[in-house]
Amino acid sequence: MRAFSVLFLSLAVVACKPQSPSTNSTLSAHSTSAATTDAAHTGQPARLVENDVATCPAADFNGFAEKFASSISVQAKYTHWPLESTSIDAAATPEPKPVTKQLSEQEASYPLLMAFDRAKREGQSVEVTQVPPDGAQIHYTKPDTDYSIRYLFKRQGACWQLVAIKDESL
Repeated sequence: MRAFSVLFLSLAVVACKPQSPSTNSTLSAHSTSAATTDAAHTGQPARLVENDVATCPAADFNGFAEKFASSISVQAKYTHWPLESTSIDAAATPEPKPVTKQLSEQEASYPLLMAFDRAKREGQSVEVTQVPPDGAQIHYTKPDTDYSIRYLFKRQGACWQLVAIKDESL
């Protein structure tokens, strides 16, 4: 009996292994469908999956953006790794040029972006926009400076994920 318990626990751990974001989206859609089917047959409530609407911090992007900016745990959960990061190399010759790299989660430092209320207290403007069909961005700027950072998001299933940071500041 003990061997069976150990085997069952081992299988449960393997089944819970995190998947890549693209696999998660596929699995979430399949799991949601399967959970709904299971609920119809068993009379039990459907299980919620990670990218289900109920687990997204907000139903619309504006609400999601506010929660993403103010919570490190939301940033960690809804960021696609590796994260594309672009900045301007001001020392490049003959003129400054953009440099793009892929950041691993271990290379990133939190918070990835500043909370909206703090940014505004520090004199920054924050613009939240959706970019059809499935994109969105948060753009921080500071008037009368070259400060400009864009955080690009893509809708993944029922929620959004940060997919790129573009620091356009010199």
